[in-house]
Amino acid sequence: MENFGEIIPFAKEMLTQRPSRSMLKIYMLGSTLAMLGMVGGLVEMAFLPFVERDTEEDEPEKAKYLLTSRRRSSANRLHAS
Repeated sequence: MENFGEIIPFAKEMLTQRPSRSMLKIYMLGSTLAMLGMVGGLVEMAFLPFVERDTEEDEPEKAKYLLTSRRRSSANRLHAS
């Protein structure tokens, strides 16, 4: 659907064709999931300015963590010697 305005004519056309009950359930489920996704995206955009950003004070701690996490344990180096 290119426009939101196309949804109403589409719904009217669906109702005139008398779709089966299970098909209506599938359309309703899809529509509900689409709306929830849209609302979730809007909420995420609204809270984006308030997300905690990394400060420069955290940089040394992160560097230390990366340095220790990159070291291989001696158990993994049995073949190298």
